[in-house]
Amino acid sequence: MGFLWLHADRQLEEALTHGADPDSSLLRRDVAVKVLPPMVGPGAVRRFQREASTLAGPQHPGITVVHDAGEQDGCLFIVMELLRGHDLARLMADHRGPLPVGRALNVARQTAVALAAAHGSGVIHRDLKPGNERSDDGAAAMLNQAS
Repeated sequence: MGFLWLHADRQLEEALTHGADPDSSLLRRDVAVKVLPPMVGPGAVRRFQREASTLAGPQHPGITVVHDAGEQDGCLFIVMELLRGHDLARLMADHRGPLPVGRALNVARQTAVALAAAHGSGVIHRDLKPGNERSDDGAAAMLNQAS
């Protein structure tokens, strides 16, 4: 639900423009911004708000980090960690034949550990599939779709 955009967090650059100390705690980072268009029904708004609130709970290296959420000019947004790499669906499609057993077991183990962390926080992933999981250098991370 919604659109996902790459964005550079410009807090540090803006602070420097206004005379802030470059060693301050403000960070410069690329982020993913998920936006819900303003012309959606109240049910979609409630689901989006619940998703933002739910995703902010679990803290685990295999779960996407939520940095912020809110509303601007009638559009709801969630600012999340930008995950590098490819989704597992693409990884599997690009690979000739099945994934090597060791790689498949590594991804399955990391996914199970991340799911256990999510479940321990009361979060259930509603759409677990290869297209909703990223893999980069052997590390797997689940994308959102929580409830």
